[in-house]
Amino acid sequence: MGNIVGIDLGTSNSVAAFKLADLEVVTAGDNTPPDRKLTRSIVTVQSERLVVGEVAYRQLNAAPEQTIVSIKRLMGRGFSDSVVQNQLADLSYKVTESSEGTANSLAVWLYGKEYEPEDISAAILRQVIANAEAYQAQTGQNSRITGAVITIPAYFNDKQRHATLTAAKRAKLTTVELLPEPTAAAISYGFKPDADDVQTILVYDFGGGTFDASLITTAGNQFIELGKAGDLWLGGDDVDSRLVNLIKQKVAEAASLRS
Repeated sequence: MGNIVGIDLGTSNSVAAFKLADLEVVTAGDNTPPDRKLTRSIVTVQSERLVVGEVAYRQLNAAPEQTIVSIKRLMGRGFSDSVVQNQLADLSYKVTESSEGTANSLAVWLYGKEYEPEDISAAILRQVIANAEAYQAQTGQNSRITGAVITIPAYFNDKQRHATLTAAKRAKLTTVELLPEPTAAAISYGFKPDADDVQTILVYDFGGGTFDASLITTAGNQFIELGKAGDLWLGGDDVDSRLVNLIKQKVAEAASLRS
């Protein structure tokens, strides 16, 4: 199949695909059934090594303080960042200033050991790549994946983009291209390199942990981003959290009335 793969490095789930004659989305036996395409972007430690996916997810309820979720939100951030400070109360795991950095860096902790967000993201990438290589092996292809196109939010700044590239390097990828998520969606929607018509497309991505939107003009193989906006702290997980809190509040109110 090849040694280059496309990766959607998501806040809640990640997925890989190959573009051959047709698009082939990677499936893995230890991913979420029934389709087993999505790798949960959740990380914990087992036997002194970082593990990703279903194993980490199963630990989430039992030991949330030892399970890293939504690491994408912390990529390229500093501990003193006001956005990070405002969200600390909603994070179940420990986040501190990095012991080897400054207030412009941060660390997350698992079982008394500190990790950079890039370490956690690299572990997710390694798992997705391992799934992709295993998927290839099922068809008799045993090539090692060394390159990837990784999607990122359109509004990622230079520091966040650099953090993603650092994570990819730590995952042993030697060739990496970053592609804005809305542009990737626009390509998937109707990429025709020989087309002459010009289209203006509004693309929005409401994911598990992020929301972003871009206005894109396409003409043939050219994609011009006219505008972009987003919120790295607004997604399906946040909706779920608020619904849970609302239910807890209503239950507490009902209990107090009965008493």
